[in-house]
Amino acid sequence: MLLPRVLTAAVGIPLFLYVIHLGGWPFLFLCAGLALLALHEYATVLWLGGRGVQRYLVCVLGTALALCVGVSGPAFPAAPGLSSAAVSLVVLAAMLRELIRSEHSLDRAALTILGALFIGWPLGHVALLRQRAPGGEGLVYLLFACVWATDTLAYAAGRAFG
Repeated sequence: MLLPRVLTAAVGIPLFLYVIHLGGWPFLFLCAGLALLALHEYATVLWLGGRGVQRYLVCVLGTALALCVGVSGPAFPAAPGLSSAAVSLVVLAAMLRELIRSEHSLDRAALTILGALFIGWPLGHVALLRQRAPGGEGLVYLLFACVWATDTLAYAAGRAFG
């Protein structure tokens, strides 16, 4: 189990760091891809737990939200208010989807909206952080270094203590 992780890290981490360094569109698409993967995991965990969620819609809406938020930075020619319109679209689409279903569920709509906002919104802001903040590249490196360190320590603790 450790060997695949090490091999993935040996190839993936340098590529990931290079895309952070590039910034712009490649980094925005990386953030959107991370949002899509996280949203898929979110929807799958809820579905396996017996909780209703609009599985495909949460993935599409959350990824679109991450892209719209990320495009509102200075490196991209975006329309003002695009991220606000995207949030409105997330809420509207989830609610309309429930209205056209035969079984209406406010819980399912709420979990869909929560997932899109809780995952897509922050990952779009990571792209903004890279573009807008002074020293944004370094801040993004620090963010991912902290995430990787805590993930590695959690894995090691889990292996050591069960």
